[in-house]
Amino acid sequence: MAHSISTRPALAPVPNPTITVIIPTFNRAPWLAKTLGSVFGQSVHVHQVILVDDGSTDGTAGLVETLLSDNPAWRDRLLFIRQDNQGKSVALNLGLSRSLGAWVGFNDSDDCWKPEKLQRQFEALAAHADCGACFSDSVYITDDRETDTTFQRGKLALARPMGRLEHALEITGRLSHGIMMQSLLVRSDVLKKVGEFDPIMRVAQDVDFLFRLALATPLCYVNAPLVEVDRPRGRTLGLTSEFNMQSVTRLTLHEKMFQKWLTLVREQSPQIVGLIEGRLRSARSALASSMAMEGRRAAALDVLNRGLEQRFSWRVWFKRELIRLRLDRLLTPGFQISPLRMDFPDER
Repeated sequence: MAHSISTRPALAPVPNPTITVIIPTFNRAPWLAKTLGSVFGQSVHVHQVILVDDGSTDGTAGLVETLLSDNPAWRDRLLFIRQDNQGKSVALNLGLSRSLGAWVGFNDSDDCWKPEKLQRQFEALAAHADCGACFSDSVYITDDRETDTTFQRGKLALARPMGRLEHALEITGRLSHGIMMQSLLVRSDVLKKVGEFDPIMRVAQDVDFLFRLALATPLCYVNAPLVEVDRPRGRTLGLTSEFNMQSVTRLTLHEKMFQKWLTLVREQSPQIVGLIEGRLRSARSALASSMAMEGRRAAALDVLNRGLEQRFSWRVWFKRELIRLRLDRLLTPGFQISPLRMDFPDER
């Protein structure tokens, strides 16, 4: 994944705090050399890299030993930990428990950082001293070609080259917002306020973490793609393919996540509370549709009843009655009812 990387001339000097980078991995041996090289090759010194192997079966351990032999300067800075397969959240929490840095970054084991990533983030943090975390844009790499960026996909329009993120809770409260964990740099004392990654979340743990991070600290950004996200065509191994956006597993986790968020935002503005309530209602509607189409009518009715107990809605009541009367053949994935074309968007 070799790409020309444009760097700005004369990067401003930044402090030299201790930095830990946590990288969970599962069967990503072919990409590890480039990923680790991009982290150790930062213009700002990285003091500790924690690579947590979540039960890989592709020879990851042997490859790591080879990489350390080939790169002896890495050996004192790379901590390699193996665990039984328990999911990304557990792997991340294990990494956090061994972190020594005053600042902590995260990367996926098949993605690469551009050499100036950390330095440019520290510049932004120096300009916005109230912020305990910084993120950047990321660019997708498909078969060695750059495509679009995560900000573009998440419709995150930021006008300045760097700045403080306004309306952070509204933005991170969306399922898709363009901010990637791979771009994140967080002060360690802020991480203690946020708490661990939720081990229940086999997917969307990044979304959950970023929202809780926005509750704990203001965020600043660098409006440049400083991370290369590797997404080749045809790859089938991964959580996205295992749990598609309409899978019952993913939607169940979305419901749990939004319910948790609703508890966390009770002291926030009515606008934020209403936003999360709308997300929760949409998640329940989608979950009920998917369950009904799998023939799990009783479970679908339970989901809709939970929603009606929290807040009555004629739309939710109508969907419940369709399922109760075994007319769920009218349901399509997501929030629509066909052929009546009744949509169930976020109800804010």
